[in-house]
Amino acid sequence: MTDKNWGLLGHEWAVDLLRNQVKKSNIEHSYLLAGAPGIGRTTLALRFTQVLNCQNPPEPGEACLECRNCIQIANKQFSDLLIVESDYEGAALKIEDIREAMHWLTLAPYQGNYRVAIFRRFHEAYGSQGAAENAMLKTIEEPSSRAIIFLLADSPEQLLPTTTSRCE
Repeated sequence: MTDKNWGLLGHEWAVDLLRNQVKKSNIEHSYLLAGAPGIGRTTLALRFTQVLNCQNPPEPGEACLECRNCIQIANKQFSDLLIVESDYEGAALKIEDIREAMHWLTLAPYQGNYRVAIFRRFHEAYGSQGAAENAMLKTIEEPSSRAIIFLLADSPEQLLPTTTSRCE
């Protein structure tokens, strides 16, 4: 994939930021992707996961999209990818799901370079009086060096300030 925008519509500034972080070996441990539903937050997180775990990157900050890892990530079947979300839209994200994901992130990558957890509709974590979101703070503050967290929310204002301040 040598497309300037990783084959995505929009998100040019985000793609540039993420690509440059890879090129400079300055990858953050947690990212907040905020915006209206349907704009491609999950797709951007998956594409960055491909870039980080590609077996045959054509150049730094790019993914081939053809190797085993890239294909498995695209199909959401990659062993080092975890997607966490509430049971249905509007339901609170369960604290047990957060705790399981936090433990999973402490393990070394099995197949790729990084373990990546994508928390879809993370603003729903606050629906449980912030307990689920608070459970994640320690992991965000003291992350594993080979783990990346994506928090996806409609708006940063829906999250605790302590959470947003610890994310790129």
